[in-house]
Amino acid sequence: MEQFQNIAVVARLEHPEVIDSLKRLVAFLRADGRKVMAESKTAALLGTSGIETISRRSIEGTVDLVIVVGGDGSMLGAARALADLNVPLLGLNRGRLGFLADIHPDAMEEGIGRVLAGEYKSTERYLLEMSVMREGETIGKGLALNDLVLHPGRSVRMMEFELYIDQQFVYSQRSDGLIISTPTGSTAYALSAGGPIMHPKLDAIVIVPMNPHTLASRPIVISGDSQLEVLVGTRNELHPLISCDGQVDVSTEPGDVIKIHRKPSPLRLIHPVVEKALNTEKPKGLDSLHLYFSRVPVTLMTLLLGVLGFFLVSYRPDMVHLLTFVDFTLVNGSGPQFVPVEKTFAAGEYWRFVTPAFLHFGIFHVVFNSLWLWEFGRRVELISGRSAYLVLMLALASGSNAGQYLWDGPVLFGGLSGVVYGLVGYVWIRNRIAPTPLLNVQPGIIYMLIGWLFICLFGIVDLFMNGGVANGAHVSGLLIGMLAGALAGRQKPSQ
Repeated sequence: MEQFQNIAVVARLEHPEVIDSLKRLVAFLRADGRKVMAESKTAALLGTSGIETISRRSIEGTVDLVIVVGGDGSMLGAARALADLNVPLLGLNRGRLGFLADIHPDAMEEGIGRVLAGEYKSTERYLLEMSVMREGETIGKGLALNDLVLHPGRSVRMMEFELYIDQQFVYSQRSDGLIISTPTGSTAYALSAGGPIMHPKLDAIVIVPMNPHTLASRPIVISGDSQLEVLVGTRNELHPLISCDGQVDVSTEPGDVIKIHRKPSPLRLIHPVVEKALNTEKPKGLDSLHLYFSRVPVTLMTLLLGVLGFFLVSYRPDMVHLLTFVDFTLVNGSGPQFVPVEKTFAAGEYWRFVTPAFLHFGIFHVVFNSLWLWEFGRRVELISGRSAYLVLMLALASGSNAGQYLWDGPVLFGGLSGVVYGLVGYVWIRNRIAPTPLLNVQPGIIYMLIGWLFICLFGIVDLFMNGGVANGAHVSGLLIGMLAGALAGRQKPSQ
């Protein structure tokens, strides 16, 4: 799959919700290590000089992907503006409909994260080119991704025109107008006028008359290679308009010839892959592992290190002291003799702030922590980006380990449970402040885990297990995660 490293963002609507999504998008892309650029109007909406501006002419060869923030109307405008450039488009929907811009803002991080991780499909949509000829000269041109519409403008009168397909006369008609649509536009205005729905992959054009003054005129589907000509009737008392996607109008006069054909180069749209329960093409085996590594590498590496820590404790206990918070030596009959913590860190062994999180002292210990780390960690990594998530994980690991040392002093402890509780706190608080579907964990799960923490605090679990529970790590991790979640939920995206 193509990797999108240099990304341009485009937004046309000056609505608060559009600007908010635009800022979130820029912050997310930067956190994921992508180079972000914006055309001048979009940069003005961001209200900052900290983003690189780029002109339309310099997009090709510089930008790998253009992300459009807005509705389908914004996508149509961007498609026409960038039609001559070999750059794919991805839409973040902030409008009413989302046929073309299909990523919902509440799932922005997940949807765009999938695309950046290579989980996307690419579709090609062709455009229609139109030119208005008057006495042999071109007096207007236009492009349309949806449709071209010949209509009387503000007048309520019928118009007259003749239709030719591949230089063959088809009919002379009096009507309210004519819709010439691509398969993409077959679900738009053409559908309202009684036209058929066409699959986007069809190589076809549909012609739909608008309220024709005859019972014989019906929608026609023709080959996408066809050349159309519409002769504006010489007896018209008005000046019909030819509209491109309802956004650009060219005025015509009686006797003008409107030439219409398919644009040779198609437009490429990017869509995130949405997993289905019955998806028979879901990656399996090594392909599935590679897919997850591309999406949540930090979470998977943490899980792997936790499993390796379990095997180290089980099969090489003589090496455990290298990874504990405080170094120790084993003395026969008296257990571990701990080195003073000041001496340990004075020797520059700062990795010990983090490494105890990977030590696990039993199969149930590592399985329990791994399951909850996967449940919460992958959500946080997808919404935060791998860089910010890595910083959070280091803070949770070092903070919970330090908290456990302050709680119990120099004792042997380890495990990812402090990190897990940190992620629980992060998801809990951030989703309360800024709800998003990606962090929408069932409240019962949150309350169950916090309830388990209190059960452990009262020493009930210690009665049934060999060793103690790292309550200090759990409490410290939870508090750090809640603070980080509150900051992330209230933080305005950085520019």
